Amino acid sequence: MRRETETLNQIGLVFEGGGGKGAYQIGAWKALKEAGVNMEHEEEMIDNRFDGKIFVLTGSLENYTRKEAGDLIEKFGGKVSGSVSKKTDYLLAGEDAGSKLTKAQSLGVQIISEEEFEEMCK
Repeated sequence: MRRETETLNQIGLVFEGGGGKGAYQIGAWKALKEAGVNMEHEEEMIDNRFDGKIFVLTGSLENYTRKEAGDLIEKFGGKVSGSVSKKTDYLLAGEDAGSKLTKAQSLGVQIISEEEFEEMCK
């Protein structure tokens, strides 16, 4: 905390009062925001190889959480849906895929394994 205080003091941010570390962090955040610092983090798209493509994830993936796989799809310009429909382009099927796999098969959706997904992302 002392080192953080010294650094903030060097750039002219001084906070008075108590409240502990949480209050100090909130005060720092407010001061930076008021100073015009952009406090939003925007994910940058790597490229648009999945632009316009809709993915549905099902089953357990070995190397990714669903969030990680979804974030990767979005970084490549794709979208992730929670349900399979005729608009779905790919079903990423992990172990123990259930009803989403059955529905994708009946609709003719392209089903890809985790290994195929990794190849698409290279």
